[in-house]
Amino acid sequence: MMFASVCNVSDDLDPNAGVRKVADECRKELGDRAAHAGIFFTSCFDLDYALMLAEIHRVFPGIELVGCTTDGEIPRHIGFSAD
Repeated sequence: MMFASVCNVSDDLDPNAGVRKVADECRKELGDRAAHAGIFFTSCFDLDYALMLAEIHRVFPGIELVGCTTDGEIPRHIGFSAD
């Protein structure tokens, strides 16, 4: 069994647009491989999480998903960004 992972981030000012972009980009990166688990980091506290989670589950039905507040991730393919 091969383990594969993908990572994507968004700095979109519209959190719902950002989660759509991230989910779609991760889906593209996975290609025909199925997603079985995911981690959702966010630093946004007063949002409609139900809407954001619904979008993730639309793109990845049945995924096991955990989430938490961000801890300052710096993805290798994007590097550091501020604000």
